[in-house]
Amino acid sequence: MRKNIVNSEPTFLLIIILLGFPQLHEALFAPSLQHVMQTFSVSANSAQNTISIYFLVFACGVLFWGTYSDSHGRRPAMMYGLSIYLIGASLVFIASNFTLFVMGRAILAFGIATTSVTTQTILREAFSPNVRNQLFSKVSVGLAFVPGLGPILGGFIVERYTLYSLLALLVVLGLSILVLAYNKLPETRIQEDLPKNSVLKVFLRLVRTPTVWIYGFFIAVMNAVMSCYYVEAPIILQAFFNRSLTEIGSYSVFFAISTILGALLTQMLLKHYKPERIMLIGNIVFGLGSLTMVFASHNPSLVFYIAGMIVVRFGTAISLSNAISLALNGFEDVYGTAGSLFSLGYYLCISLLVRIMAKLHTGSMLLMPRYFLVLASTLIILSIYTLKSKKL
Repeated sequence: MRKNIVNSEPTFLLIIILLGFPQLHEALFAPSLQHVMQTFSVSANSAQNTISIYFLVFACGVLFWGTYSDSHGRRPAMMYGLSIYLIGASLVFIASNFTLFVMGRAILAFGIATTSVTTQTILREAFSPNVRNQLFSKVSVGLAFVPGLGPILGGFIVERYTLYSLLALLVVLGLSILVLAYNKLPETRIQEDLPKNSVLKVFLRLVRTPTVWIYGFFIAVMNAVMSCYYVEAPIILQAFFNRSLTEIGSYSVFFAISTILGALLTQMLLKHYKPERIMLIGNIVFGLGSLTMVFASHNPSLVFYIAGMIVVRFGTAISLSNAISLALNGFEDVYGTAGSLFSLGYYLCISLLVRIMAKLHTGSMLLMPRYFLVLASTLIILSIYTLKSKKL
Protein backbone atom coordinates (compact mmCIF):
# COMPACT_ATOMS: atom_id res chain seq x y z
CA MET A 1 0.00 0.00 0.00
CA ARG A 2 3.04 2.27 0.16
CA LYS A 3 3.31 2.83 -3.60
CA ASN A 4 2.63 6.28 -5.10
CA ILE A 5 1.71 8.01 -1.83
CA VAL A 6 1.74 11.69 -2.75
CA ASN A 7 -0.69 14.46 -1.93
CA SER A 8 -1.84 15.37 -5.43
CA GLU A 9 -4.95 15.55 -7.58
CA PRO A 10 -6.20 12.28 -9.09
CA THR A 11 -6.61 12.18 -12.87
CA PHE A 12 -10.08 12.72 -14.31
CA LEU A 13 -10.00 9.31 -16.02
CA LEU A 14 -9.18 7.54 -12.76
CA ILE A 15 -12.04 9.36 -11.01
CA ILE A 16 -14.46 8.24 -13.73
CA ILE A 17 -13.30 4.62 -13.56
CA LEU A 18 -13.53 4.39 -9.77
CA LEU A 19 -16.83 6.25 -9.36
CA GLY A 20 -18.31 4.42 -12.33
CA PHE A 21 -17.35 0.92 -11.19
CA PRO A 22 -20.37 0.30 -8.88
CA GLN A 23 -22.74 1.64 -11.55
CA LEU A 24 -21.09 -0.39 -14.30
CA HIS A 25 -21.18 -3.52 -12.16
CA GLU A 26 -24.93 -3.30 -11.56
CA ALA A 27 -25.66 -2.14 -15.12
CA LEU A 28 -23.87 -5.23 -16.42
CA PHE A 29 -25.56 -7.51 -13.88
CA ALA A 30 -29.17 -6.23 -14.14
CA PRO A 31 -30.01 -7.84 -17.53
CA SER A 32 -29.02 -11.24 -16.10
CA LEU A 33 -31.85 -11.40 -13.53
CA GLN A 34 -33.97 -13.75 -15.62
CA HIS A 35 -30.97 -16.03 -16.12
CA VAL A 36 -30.41 -15.96 -12.35
CA MET A 37 -34.05 -17.05 -11.94
CA GLN A 38 -33.55 -19.93 -14.36
CA THR A 39 -30.11 -21.01 -13.12
CA PHE A 40 -31.10 -21.19 -9.45
CA SER A 41 -34.84 -21.87 -9.93
CA VAL A 42 -35.98 -18.84 -7.91
CA SER A 43 -38.88 -16.39 -8.32
CA ALA A 44 -38.72 -12.95 -9.92
CA ASN A 45 -39.08 -11.33 -6.49
CA SER A 46 -36.13 -13.34 -5.13
CA ALA A 47 -33.95 -12.40 -8.10
CA GLN A 48 -34.94 -8.72 -7.82
CA ASN A 49 -34.17 -8.76 -4.10
CA THR A 50 -30.51 -9.43 -4.89
CA ILE A 51 -30.41 -5.81 -6.07
CA SER A 52 -31.86 -4.42 -2.83
CA ILE A 53 -29.53 -6.66 -0.78
CA TYR A 54 -26.62 -5.29 -2.80
CA PHE A 55 -27.54 -1.70 -1.89
CA LEU A 56 -28.19 -2.59 1.76
CA VAL A 57 -24.71 -4.08 2.24
CA PHE A 58 -23.22 -1.37 0.03
CA ALA A 59 -24.61 1.16 2.53
CA CYS A 60 -22.83 -0.60 5.39
CA GLY A 61 -19.67 -0.64 3.28
CA VAL A 62 -19.62 3.10 2.71
CA LEU A 63 -19.87 3.70 6.46
CA PHE A 64 -16.96 1.38 7.15
CA TRP A 65 -14.67 2.57 4.34
CA GLY A 66 -15.35 6.24 4.99
CA THR A 67 -14.31 6.03 8.63
CA TYR A 68 -11.48 3.63 7.79
CA SER A 69 -10.09 6.04 5.19
CA ASP A 70 -10.08 8.85 7.77
CA SER A 71 -7.98 6.81 10.18
CA HIS A 72 -5.79 4.81 7.77
CA GLY A 73 -5.75 6.79 4.53
CA ARG A 74 -7.57 6.85 1.20
CA ARG A 75 -5.27 4.43 -0.63
CA PRO A 76 -5.46 1.59 1.94
CA ALA A 77 -9.25 1.93 2.02
CA MET A 78 -9.37 1.63 -1.76
CA MET A 79 -6.94 -1.30 -2.01
CA TYR A 80 -8.51 -3.40 0.74
CA GLY A 81 -12.04 -2.68 -0.47
CA LEU A 82 -11.29 -3.76 -4.02
CA SER A 83 -9.58 -6.89 -2.69
CA ILE A 84 -12.73 -7.81 -0.75
CA TYR A 85 -14.76 -7.15 -3.90
CA LEU A 86 -12.65 -9.75 -5.72
CA ILE A 87 -13.35 -12.33 -3.01
CA GLY A 88 -17.10 -11.73 -3.29
CA ALA A 89 -17.12 -11.69 -7.10
CA SER A 90 -15.20 -14.97 -7.15
CA LEU A 91 -17.72 -16.54 -4.76
CA VAL A 92 -20.59 -15.41 -7.00
CA PHE A 93 -18.82 -17.01 -9.97
CA ILE A 94 -18.36 -20.41 -8.30
CA ALA A 95 -21.67 -20.43 -6.35
CA SER A 96 -23.49 -23.75 -6.67
CA ASN A 97 -26.71 -22.55 -5.02
CA PHE A 98 -28.66 -19.34 -4.55
CA THR A 99 -27.60 -18.88 -0.92
CA LEU A 100 -23.91 -18.79 -1.85
CA PHE A 101 -24.75 -16.54 -4.78
CA VAL A 102 -26.43 -14.00 -2.47
CA MET A 103 -23.56 -14.24 0.04
CA GLY A 104 -21.07 -13.46 -2.72
CA ARG A 105 -23.18 -10.52 -3.85
CA ALA A 106 -23.20 -9.18 -0.28
CA ILE A 107 -19.41 -9.52 0.09
CA LEU A 108 -18.65 -7.82 -3.22
CA ALA A 109 -21.12 -5.03 -2.39
CA PHE A 110 -19.28 -4.35 0.87
CA GLY A 111 -15.94 -4.18 -0.94
CA ILE A 112 -16.98 -2.16 -3.98
CA ALA A 113 -18.51 0.50 -1.71
CA THR A 114 -15.02 1.91 -1.20
CA THR A 115 -14.87 3.12 -4.80
CA SER A 116 -17.85 5.38 -4.14
CA VAL A 117 -17.23 6.92 -0.73
CA THR A 118 -13.42 7.03 -0.87
CA THR A 119 -13.34 8.57 -4.35
CA GLN A 120 -15.93 11.21 -3.40
CA THR A 121 -13.87 12.02 -0.30
CA ILE A 122 -10.76 12.43 -2.46
CA LEU A 123 -12.68 14.72 -4.80
CA ARG A 124 -13.97 16.89 -1.96
CA GLU A 125 -10.57 17.37 -0.32
CA ALA A 126 -8.45 17.67 -3.48
CA PHE A 127 -10.48 20.44 -5.16
CA SER A 128 -11.90 23.82 -4.09
CA PRO A 129 -15.71 24.25 -3.88
CA ASN A 130 -15.98 26.22 -7.15
CA VAL A 131 -13.88 23.71 -9.05
CA ARG A 132 -15.74 20.85 -7.36
CA ASN A 133 -19.18 21.99 -8.60
CA GLN A 134 -17.98 21.99 -12.20
CA LEU A 135 -16.05 18.77 -11.71
CA PHE A 136 -19.04 16.86 -10.36
CA SER A 137 -21.00 17.99 -13.42
CA LYS A 138 -18.20 16.82 -15.74
CA VAL A 139 -18.04 13.52 -13.86
CA SER A 140 -21.78 13.11 -14.52
CA VAL A 141 -21.09 13.48 -18.24
CA GLY A 142 -18.33 10.89 -18.06
CA LEU A 143 -20.43 8.46 -16.04
CA ALA A 144 -23.34 8.81 -18.46
CA PHE A 145 -21.76 6.21 -20.70
CA VAL A 146 -21.80 3.61 -17.92
CA PRO A 147 -25.58 2.96 -17.78
CA GLY A 148 -25.64 3.23 -21.57
CA LEU A 149 -23.05 0.57 -22.32
CA GLY A 150 -23.54 -1.71 -19.30
CA PRO A 151 -26.99 -3.16 -20.06
CA ILE A 152 -26.14 -3.62 -23.74
CA LEU A 153 -22.96 -5.52 -22.97
CA GLY A 154 -24.50 -7.44 -20.07
CA GLY A 155 -27.57 -8.44 -22.09
CA PHE A 156 -25.44 -9.49 -25.06
CA ILE A 157 -23.10 -11.64 -22.95
CA VAL A 158 -25.82 -13.56 -21.11
CA GLU A 159 -27.82 -14.13 -24.32
CA ARG A 160 -24.88 -14.93 -26.60
CA TYR A 161 -22.85 -16.87 -24.04
CA THR A 162 -23.86 -17.69 -20.44
CA LEU A 163 -24.50 -16.11 -17.06
CA TYR A 164 -21.12 -17.39 -15.90
CA SER A 165 -19.35 -15.59 -18.75
CA LEU A 166 -20.72 -12.33 -17.36
CA LEU A 167 -19.74 -13.23 -13.80
CA ALA A 168 -16.20 -14.04 -14.98
CA LEU A 169 -16.00 -10.64 -16.69
CA LEU A 170 -16.91 -8.93 -13.40
CA VAL A 171 -14.03 -10.71 -11.65
CA VAL A 172 -11.55 -9.65 -14.34
CA LEU A 173 -12.89 -6.10 -14.28
CA GLY A 174 -12.38 -5.84 -10.52
CA LEU A 175 -8.83 -7.18 -10.73
CA SER A 176 -7.95 -4.69 -13.48
CA ILE A 177 -9.27 -1.74 -11.47
CA LEU A 178 -7.38 -2.89 -8.38
CA VAL A 179 -4.11 -2.94 -10.33
CA LEU A 180 -4.86 0.48 -11.85
CA ALA A 181 -5.70 2.05 -8.47
CA TYR A 182 -2.58 0.56 -6.88
CA ASN A 183 -0.38 2.20 -9.50
CA LYS A 184 -2.18 5.52 -10.06
CA LEU A 185 -4.27 6.56 -7.03
CA PRO A 186 -2.65 9.33 -4.93
CA GLU A 187 -3.04 9.67 -1.17
CA THR A 188 -4.87 12.96 -0.52
CA ARG A 189 -5.39 12.71 3.23
CA ILE A 190 -2.92 14.83 5.19
CA GLN A 191 -2.03 12.91 8.36
CA GLU A 192 -1.25 15.87 10.56
CA ASP A 193 -4.54 17.59 9.73
CA LEU A 194 -6.68 14.57 10.56
CA PRO A 195 -9.53 15.78 12.84
CA LYS A 196 -10.25 14.04 16.12
CA ASN A 197 -14.00 13.71 15.72
CA SER A 198 -15.90 10.66 16.87
CA VAL A 199 -18.38 9.03 14.51
CA LEU A 200 -21.17 9.87 16.97
CA LYS A 201 -20.33 13.59 16.97
CA VAL A 202 -20.28 13.71 13.17
CA PHE A 203 -23.53 11.73 13.03
CA LEU A 204 -25.25 14.20 15.37
CA ARG A 205 -24.05 17.12 13.24
CA LEU A 206 -25.48 15.46 10.14
CA VAL A 207 -28.91 14.63 11.58
CA ARG A 208 -29.28 18.20 12.86
CA THR A 209 -28.72 19.63 9.37
CA PRO A 210 -32.01 19.66 7.38
CA THR A 211 -30.34 20.03 3.99
CA VAL A 212 -28.41 16.81 4.57
CA TRP A 213 -31.71 14.93 4.82
CA ILE A 214 -33.14 16.66 1.76
CA TYR A 215 -30.12 16.22 -0.50
CA GLY A 216 -29.66 12.67 0.73
CA PHE A 217 -33.21 11.84 -0.32
CA PHE A 218 -32.65 13.57 -3.67
CA ILE A 219 -29.57 11.46 -4.35
CA ALA A 220 -31.30 8.26 -3.21
CA VAL A 221 -34.31 8.78 -5.46
CA MET A 222 -32.24 9.70 -8.51
CA ASN A 223 -30.11 6.58 -8.15
CA ALA A 224 -33.04 4.32 -7.24
CA VAL A 225 -34.95 5.37 -10.36
CA MET A 226 -32.46 3.72 -12.70
CA SER A 227 -32.07 0.69 -10.43
CA CYS A 228 -35.86 0.24 -10.39
CA TYR A 229 -35.91 0.51 -14.17
CA TYR A 230 -33.21 -2.14 -14.58
CA VAL A 231 -35.05 -4.42 -12.15
CA GLU A 232 -38.53 -3.96 -13.64
CA ALA A 233 -38.07 -3.06 -17.32
CA PRO A 234 -36.61 -6.36 -18.64
CA ILE A 235 -39.62 -8.27 -17.28
CA ILE A 236 -42.20 -5.70 -18.43
CA LEU A 237 -40.77 -5.05 -21.89
CA GLN A 238 -40.37 -8.74 -22.64
CA ALA A 239 -43.92 -9.50 -21.47
CA PHE A 240 -45.71 -6.61 -23.25
CA PHE A 241 -43.53 -5.98 -26.31
CA ASN A 242 -41.61 -9.27 -26.72
CA ARG A 243 -38.23 -7.52 -26.75
CA SER A 244 -34.95 -9.39 -26.22
CA LEU A 245 -32.52 -8.50 -23.45
CA THR A 246 -30.07 -7.13 -26.02
CA GLU A 247 -32.77 -4.85 -27.46
CA ILE A 248 -33.83 -3.71 -24.01
CA GLY A 249 -30.21 -3.01 -23.15
CA SER A 250 -29.78 -0.95 -26.31
CA TYR A 251 -32.35 1.57 -25.05
CA SER A 252 -29.78 2.56 -22.44
CA VAL A 253 -27.86 4.40 -25.16
CA PHE A 254 -30.68 6.94 -25.22
CA PHE A 255 -30.54 7.20 -21.43
CA ALA A 256 -26.81 7.86 -21.66
CA ILE A 257 -27.34 10.61 -24.21
CA SER A 258 -30.04 12.23 -22.07
CA THR A 259 -27.73 12.04 -19.04
CA ILE A 260 -24.94 13.75 -20.97
CA LEU A 261 -27.31 16.48 -22.18
CA GLY A 262 -28.63 16.95 -18.63
CA ALA A 263 -25.12 17.29 -17.21
CA LEU A 264 -24.08 19.70 -19.98
CA LEU A 265 -27.19 21.80 -19.39
CA THR A 266 -26.32 21.89 -15.69
CA GLN A 267 -22.86 23.27 -16.49
CA MET A 268 -24.46 26.04 -18.56
CA LEU A 269 -27.11 26.85 -15.95
CA LEU A 270 -24.55 27.03 -13.13
CA LYS A 271 -23.19 30.19 -14.77
CA HIS A 272 -26.52 31.94 -14.24
CA TYR A 273 -28.49 30.18 -11.49
CA LYS A 274 -28.01 28.77 -8.01
CA PRO A 275 -27.73 24.96 -7.81
CA GLU A 276 -30.92 24.80 -5.71
CA ARG A 277 -32.96 26.40 -8.49
CA ILE A 278 -31.42 24.09 -11.08
CA MET A 279 -32.48 21.10 -8.98
CA LEU A 280 -36.09 22.31 -9.02
CA ILE A 281 -35.96 22.46 -12.82
CA GLY A 282 -34.56 18.94 -12.94
CA ASN A 283 -37.22 17.57 -10.61
CA ILE A 284 -40.02 19.12 -12.68
CA VAL A 285 -38.57 17.49 -15.81
CA PHE A 286 -38.42 14.20 -13.87
CA GLY A 287 -42.13 14.56 -13.10
CA LEU A 288 -43.03 15.29 -16.73
CA GLY A 289 -41.17 12.18 -17.85
CA SER A 290 -43.03 10.09 -15.27
CA LEU A 291 -46.36 11.45 -16.51
CA THR A 292 -45.41 10.50 -20.07
CA MET A 293 -44.72 6.93 -18.92
CA VAL A 294 -48.09 6.79 -17.14
CA PHE A 295 -49.93 7.82 -20.32
CA ALA A 296 -47.88 5.36 -22.39
CA SER A 297 -48.87 2.55 -20.01
CA HIS A 298 -52.62 3.16 -20.32
CA ASN A 299 -52.43 2.52 -24.07
CA PRO A 300 -49.25 0.44 -24.29
CA SER A 301 -46.73 2.25 -26.48
CA LEU A 302 -43.08 1.23 -26.40
CA VAL A 303 -41.94 4.45 -28.08
CA PHE A 304 -43.62 6.76 -25.56
CA TYR A 305 -42.72 4.51 -22.63
CA ILE A 306 -39.02 4.70 -23.47
CA ALA A 307 -39.33 8.39 -24.40
CA GLY A 308 -40.76 9.07 -20.95
CA MET A 309 -37.87 7.22 -19.33
CA ILE A 310 -35.42 9.28 -21.40
CA VAL A 311 -37.03 12.47 -20.03
CA VAL A 312 -36.90 11.02 -16.50
CA ARG A 313 -33.19 10.35 -16.90
CA PHE A 314 -32.64 13.85 -18.32
CA GLY A 315 -34.33 15.41 -15.29
CA THR A 316 -32.42 13.36 -12.72
CA ALA A 317 -29.14 14.17 -14.50
CA ILE A 318 -29.85 17.89 -14.13
CA SER A 319 -30.38 17.53 -10.39
CA LEU A 320 -27.98 14.82 -9.26
CA SER A 321 -24.57 16.48 -9.54
CA ASN A 322 -25.87 19.59 -7.75
CA ALA A 323 -27.26 17.55 -4.86
CA ILE A 324 -23.98 15.65 -4.46
CA SER A 325 -21.94 18.84 -4.57
CA LEU A 326 -24.07 20.71 -2.00
CA ALA A 327 -24.83 17.87 0.38
CA LEU A 328 -21.82 18.15 2.71
CA ASN A 329 -21.15 21.88 2.64
CA GLY A 330 -19.99 22.77 6.15
CA PHE A 331 -18.46 19.35 6.81
CA GLU A 332 -15.07 20.01 5.21
CA ASP A 333 -13.25 19.09 8.43
CA VAL A 334 -14.69 15.55 8.49
CA TYR A 335 -15.26 14.67 4.82
CA GLY A 336 -14.36 11.00 5.21
CA THR A 337 -16.57 10.20 8.19
CA ALA A 338 -19.37 12.57 7.14
CA GLY A 339 -19.27 11.20 3.60
CA SER A 340 -19.50 7.62 4.83
CA LEU A 341 -22.42 8.35 7.18
CA PHE A 342 -24.19 10.39 4.51
CA SER A 343 -23.67 7.66 1.92
CA LEU A 344 -24.86 5.05 4.41
CA GLY A 345 -28.11 6.98 4.76
CA TYR A 346 -28.85 7.44 1.09
CA TYR A 347 -27.82 3.92 0.11
CA LEU A 348 -30.12 2.53 2.79
CA CYS A 349 -32.81 4.69 1.23
CA ILE A 350 -31.93 3.38 -2.26
CA SER A 351 -32.17 -0.17 -0.95
CA LEU A 352 -35.57 0.58 0.56
CA LEU A 353 -36.88 2.24 -2.61
CA VAL A 354 -35.72 -0.67 -4.80
CA ARG A 355 -37.13 -3.14 -2.27
CA ILE A 356 -40.51 -1.39 -2.45
CA MET A 357 -40.41 -1.67 -6.25
CA ALA A 358 -39.66 -5.40 -6.05
CA LYS A 359 -42.33 -5.92 -3.38
CA LEU A 360 -44.97 -4.08 -5.43
CA HIS A 361 -44.15 -6.03 -8.61
CA THR A 362 -47.35 -7.32 -10.21
CA GLY A 363 -46.40 -7.42 -13.88
CA SER A 364 -48.37 -4.23 -14.61
CA MET A 365 -46.88 -1.56 -16.89
CA LEU A 366 -48.45 1.18 -14.77
CA LEU A 367 -46.74 0.33 -11.51
CA MET A 368 -43.26 1.76 -12.15
CA PRO A 369 -44.45 5.02 -13.83
CA ARG A 370 -46.84 5.73 -10.96
CA TYR A 371 -44.09 5.01 -8.46
CA PHE A 372 -41.79 7.43 -10.28
CA LEU A 373 -44.51 10.09 -10.34
CA VAL A 374 -44.93 9.90 -6.56
CA LEU A 375 -41.16 10.21 -6.07
CA ALA A 376 -40.88 13.13 -8.51
CA SER A 377 -43.75 14.99 -6.82
CA THR A 378 -42.04 14.57 -3.44
CA LEU A 379 -38.77 15.98 -4.82
CA ILE A 380 -40.54 18.99 -6.32
CA ILE A 381 -42.13 19.81 -2.95
CA LEU A 382 -38.76 19.48 -1.19
CA SER A 383 -37.08 21.67 -3.83
CA ILE A 384 -39.62 24.44 -3.32
CA TYR A 385 -39.17 24.15 0.46
CA THR A 386 -35.38 24.45 0.08
CA LEU A 387 -35.65 27.53 -2.12
CA LYS A 388 -38.01 29.25 0.30
CA SER A 389 -35.96 28.36 3.38
CA LYS A 390 -32.80 29.76 1.77
CA LYS A 391 -34.75 32.71 0.29
CA LEU A 392 -33.33 32.08 -3.20
